[in-house]
Amino acid sequence: MPPPVVACPDGGGPSFDTDVLPIFQQVCDNCHAPDAPEAQRETPFLTNYQQIYGSNTGSEVGAINVQVFDDCAMPPSNAPVPLRDDQRQTLLLWLACGALDSQAVDAGGAD
Repeated sequence: MPPPVVACPDGGGPSFDTDVLPIFQQVCDNCHAPDAPEAQRETPFLTNYQQIYGSNTGSEVGAINVQVFDDCAMPPSNAPVPLRDDQRQTLLLWLACGALDSQAVDAGGAD
């Protein structure tokens, strides 16, 4: 079931470097990282902000939203590390706040 519509909190959303990247590293890198075991390796790679939201590789943010929240397909039920509810909430807030890079937030936010 898709999540309810979530608004970005007044104080801002999660930091990519501090809050979101550790989730990708713990949960997603098992399959979406260049050093994942070959039998499990899948692209797109999700190891840094540029790969997830970068203009060079195309935005994966929309796909993450669909795969994790709309279709509930990622991570799959047999994933080595499941996505906990608190991690899911952090990702949802990050997306609701515009999926900003921490450096953009630190530099005064996005318009």
